[in-house]
This record gives sequence, C-alpha cells and structure tokens, in this order.
Amino acid sequence: MPTGLFLQAAFRHKFEFIPATPVPAEWAFLVAKITSIFDTYAREKKAQAAADYLEMQTALTLDASGNAHPILHAYEKAHLQHGKDWHDLANQLLKRCAGQIQFSEDPSSVNLMRDDSIRIFARHSTVRGVQNTLVVLGTVTFGSFRFRPIAAQPVGAQSPVFERIAKPGKHYIYAPKSDTYVRRFVARGLNQSDALNHDLAQDLQAPHDGDAQAREIYSEAQKSRHAVLAGAALLTSQQLLSHTRGWRKRFISTGVSNRPALSTRGAPFSSVFGAVTIDLAMVDPQTIFPLNSHLAAERLLGGDVTALQVVNAHEAQPLGNRTLGDEEFLAMRDVLRTQELVVAGAVPHAAVCAQRQVGVVLGIAGSVRRPDAHPAYAIPEDLRSASNERLAYPWLRPGGGVGQWWWFFAYANRALADTAALNLDPSVERYFFGTYVPVCPPGTN
Repeated sequence: MPTGLFLQAAFRHKFEFIPATPVPAEWAFLVAKITSIFDTYAREKKAQAAADYLEMQTALTLDASGNAHPILHAYEKAHLQHGKDWHDLANQLLKRCAGQIQFSEDPSSVNLMRDDSIRIFARHSTVRGVQNTLVVLGTVTFGSFRFRPIAAQPVGAQSPVFERIAKPGKHYIYAPKSDTYVRRFVARGLNQSDALNHDLAQDLQAPHDGDAQAREIYSEAQKSRHAVLAGAALLTSQQLLSHTRGWRKRFISTGVSNRPALSTRGAPFSSVFGAVTIDLAMVDPQTIFPLNSHLAAERLLGGDVTALQVVNAHEAQPLGNRTLGDEEFLAMRDVLRTQELVVAGAVPHAAVCAQRQVGVVLGIAGSVRRPDAHPAYAIPEDLRSASNERLAYPWLRPGGGVGQWWWFFAYANRALADTAALNLDPSVERYFFGTYVPVCPPGTN
C-alpha cells in the first residue's frame, strides 16, 4: 500500500466494544478475552500519546535553535499516526482469537469499515433452540453510534447531553457544524477581557466581530491573505482561518485536551487571570466549531490542505513567499496541535464554571509600550509581582479612556495589590481583576 494511503487509513478512528448481555456461560471466557484485548489496545495507544508528548517536551527543552516548528511538526505527525486504528485492532483480534470469532454471520462477506457498528460472533456456535443462529459476543460501535442521551438532562441546556455507551459518566454534546460529538466541558484560559466580563457577571466576548479588515485582506504586501475587499462579509471558513492565524479573532478559543496546548514557540499557554471550565451544553450549538479532529478541521477550514499533507510535508514551515495555501497548512498544524474548539461571538455567563480566588490582578495602563517608560515602573521592584503579563497590543477597557498598553501583575491578595498601587501617580488608569480556577462538574471525567 502506498505510504499516503496507509497514513490516511491509520488516521484516528473512534470505536468501542460493547459486550453482549447476557452471553451463554460457555462463551463468557471469550467475551472477557475480547474485552481485555480492547482495553489493552486503548492503554497502549494512550501510553504512546503520552510518550509522544513527553518526547516533544524533552526536545523543546534541549533545543537551542530558537525554532520550535520542526519539533512541533514531528509531534503533530505522531499525533495523527498513533491514534486508534480499527483495521489494526481487527487483525489483532482475529490472530489472538484464531478460529474463535468472526465479524459477520457470513465470514466470506465482511465489511470492516461500517458507519454504525459491527457484531462479533462466536464461531461454530448456535443459540440453543434457534437453528443456524450464531452467538453474539458483543458489538463494535463507531462514531455517533457510541453515544446515548444521559437520563437526567441539565436544566436550561441548549443541547442534549450524551454519554458513551461503553464508558458512561463522561458527558458529550453533539456539534452540528462538524457533525461530531465533543466533550461537554472544555477549558478556557482567561484574558483581561474575560476576567473583567466574568467579574461583572457578563458573557465572555470574542475580541472582534464584523466584516473583512485590513490585516486579513490580500494586498501586494500581504499576498497570503483573503482575496476580498475591505468590508466584505467573510465565509465562516475564512473567519476561522483568520482566527487561527491571528489576523482577526471573531471566536473564543477553548481546549478539549487534558494536556497543555503549546504555542508555535513551544511554550504552554498560561494566564495570570487563571482559567475556567465552559459547559458547551449551555452554548448555542450553532456557534460551536470543533477543530480538534482532522476530519472536522478539514471540513470547517474549507481549504485545500488536508491532515495527510501535514503528515507528508517535509518542511514544518513553507519556504519562500507565503500563499493563502501556506497559511491554511499552518492553520491545520495549529489546530491539530492545540486540540482547539472555538465558539463564535460569545459564551453565555451561565456556561462558565469557575471559582473566584483570593488573588487579584492589578492592571496598569500606559500610553507607551516600552517597559522602562511605563507607569508601572513607578512600583518598586520588590513590590512588582514576578507573575505578570504585558499586552502586545493596546486595549481599551470598557469604561476607560482610550486604548492603552496594559501591564498586569498577579498578587496573592487585594492588600498586596493595593500596597503596590500606592506607588502609582493618581492619574494613571488601573483596574483590579478577579482571578479564577476551573470548576469540574459531574461528567467532566
């Protein structure tokens, strides 16, 4: 089989084994054996994913080149190729249960790639009293057939909540934009706007909205941008590309992975404001765009770049002058690595699950970006928190004056922040933000 076709076949399949109940006692040992093979396979794949991530972290730690892209690209390839592969496991089952099982009542006619489910039968068996009927040992379910609605639906939910049949307890919702099921609870690292909005019990808002703007429009100086006119209404796929490439962010980013998402510099995303859990069941499903799977990303980004091209690419970054296709390639890499799910426009306040902490963030505004000329420099060095962030863009605080360069300092409590703020000139704009930690409701794990 050509390499490309093999890689396409090996891309991450979603399947689970559901043992039949009841099973005749004489076949219980075989059900237990099959269950053990599935469980072992899942553990091995999980361990491989952890090893891939650790290998990337180690390489980033040792790297002195200043260019993290080749290391990140190697991890992205491994992520795609080391997922569950139903063909692989089916072959393992047939070898380890040789002569004992079959995937169809007629073993000469087997379709292993069904959209719904495949039953596993015990060979040379019949149900007592039913002639020519084989004993069903269990069912392998695929895709959406792995889920069922939970018994008690949450009050006020905008989407039904589901759980996996084989592993109940963890919650999911259906995302119509990608035709996939995604985790009900996702993580969001807060920025200053999020923290302010949550302090005021308001919805989280995307930084931008509206039509095409200069940074995302094709020009002689920007030949890798959208070929549209200023003020044009962008397609959703174009808006998603603008968001992932950082040209204009009309979405709120969240993560579905248990591992920290890494930036293109190889550093984990973090925030002095903390993080929250977002309950997607409380969010309009038409605003949810999961980019965490390669199939969903290909469909939603809408370009010509596929995950297979990411795997087969020799270079982590396109060479020469970039084209729009190059940007689509980099966007595909980004979403596969960060396991991103984005929400268009806003996240309702009711969907945010978080606990406010004692700590606060002192935000200080300045008219200049240079640190040594910023008003925050009036705070003595021993009173400046080591945990701090400087915005790389001017921000207009709602209720503030004009857009300014903000510097944020995290303190363990309000008293320490007040002491530091006493050193500021009275005319300097400042704000005290809350800090948050995620709440993990039932159904998170």
